[in-house]
Amino acid sequence: MNESWSLSLLNSTKTPMKNNTTSRSTQKRPLNFALCIALLLTFSVSFAQDIKAPSLAQGYPNKPIRLVVPFIAGSLVDVMGRAMAEEMQNTWKQSVVIDNKAGASTLLAAKMVATSPPDGYTLFLPTVTTFSMAPQLNPKAGIDPSKELTPIARLAITNLFLTTHPSLGTKNRKIGSSS
Repeated sequence: MNESWSLSLLNSTKTPMKNNTTSRSTQKRPLNFALCIALLLTFSVSFAQDIKAPSLAQGYPNKPIRLVVPFIAGSLVDVMGRAMAEEMQNTWKQSVVIDNKAGASTLLAAKMVATSPPDGYTLFLPTVTTFSMAPQLNPKAGIDPSKELTPIARLAITNLFLTTHPSLGTKNRKIGSSS
């Protein structure tokens, strides 16, 4: 199973802008995690520097920015948002506040961003769920993210994996097959 999702920074369209044995893979986890965080921080620095492009209005930002994350605190998207917020604060010398609004398969947060003032001070950190699956699963949510939000930067792509405990003995996704 090799599905992927992307993470995009968005703004309202109205704006101008239990196994105790230690295996080899378990020993690599701290290194893999450290590499992921290093890549994330590197990307965050790059993103923050790109955003301060001359196309932004002179003096922006001159008040705190709200970064809406449609997942709970501690989730992958939240961790990425917090790393980005730190770099944005360092670059822009302005506060960036994380606002976690989980619910309705990300549409709760999407609607909040779409109805916020179109001044560039409310940014959104959704996943592909916001644009593909969520509107199909919840057509009465009162928002069409594809029409009401504008992507301004692609931030990440990742793979999702189907995993199970090794004692199950399966080597593929076919149920009832161990080969």
